Amino acid sequence: GQSSQSMQGWRDLCLQMYMGKTSDSGWKKARNALLKELGMNLTEEEIRERAREIFNKYDEDGSGQIDFDELKALMTSLHIQVSDEELTHMAAELDVDGSAEIEILEFEEMLFKMYHSKDKYGAWKEAGYALIKKLGEGLDVELELPIRCREVFNEFDEDGSGKIDIGELELALNSLGLDVEQATILEMMDEAGIDQGLNDPGIDFQSWKNLLTNIYVGNNDDVWESAKVGIVKMIGPNLKKEELWERLGQIFQEMGSGGSWGLSI
Repeated sequence: GQSSQSMQGWRDLCLQMYMGKTSDSGWKKARNALLKELGMNLTEEEIRERAREIFNKYDEDGSGQIDFDELKALMTSLHIQVSDEELTHMAAELDVDGSAEIEILEFEEMLFKMYHSKDKYGAWKEAGYALIKKLGEGLDVELELPIRCREVFNEFDEDGSGKIDIGELELALNSLGLDVEQATILEMMDEAGIDQGLNDPGIDFQSWKNLLTNIYVGNNDDVWESAKVGIVKMIGPNLKKEELWERLGQIFQEMGSGGSWGLSI
């Protein structure tokens, strides 16, 4: 009936948020390094081909699966510092068939989603609201936004080189009232130029437009991030799947009897 369908939908939503919250951090740490390992400006087939090459490189015993030790070796080779607990969460997030090891299709799908992820620009989050204010709210994304992106780009590209370099970016952020650490600025440069290749310093206009469009269109995602934090807090930390399932049922019943969500968004 409708009640059971609603219950199922509630459980699925919360399960995705909860599992994502506990396992996101490891893959987020590895994202830039993995994208550089993949390469830039790839077609869908090229992404999947490179994913298979990377998988085979780290599937040292040729089993067709990446186990915990092989995943650890992959992270070490990419100079990514992750704890054993994070590695366990990372493996669990990809292990959709419950085998406790990562199979090639699971790995391939993860890298494909990562390549096209809306979270390409995590370091830009602090600057996002200031940039949206600079662009102007309520712009037509197809017509007006590209024009404003060009105008702001030309303003920040002070030497007219066609690229925003690290010094120009730092000045631009300061002009927006942001005091950003040097390490974060370097990460922002890295993320903004992620589609340009490894040996192409500075942010060209196409990358700048992609970045600002992503920030402008993706602004509403912050609501879901707040909801995710609230749901994890309400459910309780570090639950096993069976405990999580039972807890979600209890919360759903409380909501149905007039209880409060207890979410602060």
